Amino acid sequence: LKKLRSGLILIAGATGQGKTMTAVSLLDHINATRPATLLTLEDPIEYIFEDKQGMFIQREVGMHVDTFADGVQAGLREALDVIYVGEMREPKTIEQVLKAAEMGHLVISTIHAEDTVSALGRIIGSFTSEHHARIQYTLGAGISAVITQRLLPSSRSGRVLCAEVLFPTTAIRSVLRTGELTKLPIYIGQPGSGVIYRDHLQELADARKITRNVRDEELVNYQSRRAGGEDSAR
Repeated sequence: LKKLRSGLILIAGATGQGKTMTAVSLLDHINATRPATLLTLEDPIEYIFEDKQGMFIQREVGMHVDTFADGVQAGLREALDVIYVGEMREPKTIEQVLKAAEMGHLVISTIHAEDTVSALGRIIGSFTSEHHARIQYTLGAGISAVITQRLLPSSRSGRVLCAEVLFPTTAIRSVLRTGELTKLPIYIGQPGSGVIYRDHLQELADARKITRNVRDEELVNYQSRRAGGEDSAR
């Protein structure tokens, strides 16, 4: 993830699962390690960045721009390297985010979804059917990573991150372009395609960061979410 320079990094999860913190961590890493101009669009601004190697422009929806979509559209006229969009909520925002990613910017955004298939399906499903082919093609071309995350009870104290990370292979991009999202689980976890959720869950249990009871319960929940995501993709 740290090596990506263009495309869309989509961070998915339910409310309170640390999506914003993951985005902030990525932005902070870029800020600390390379000269880049970074635009953040939030509603409201949750984290104030201090310039390091990078330079931040922070804008709040309702104060500096009317909508997320307006903020991205205005940002495309500026010399930006990275754009952070607090949440992809409606079609206009999604369209502008995909456009920015297609134009070569690194775009980081979050979406409310329980699993990877649901997250991608929600993007496509935000548009009417006559636009699906166009959005699927743009999504297939512009996506660079999908992170789906949950915070689980730690065996010690607090919570621990369990994530599924998808990096689009040629086969995955082909699936996205055709919109056959029910085929995605076949490819997630294959060599070069990232980490499947159940494997990370087992890794956490083996390292005793979560209890086996948490692992077993979450594995059942994962299968249920995955079945629901595939149904929504259909």
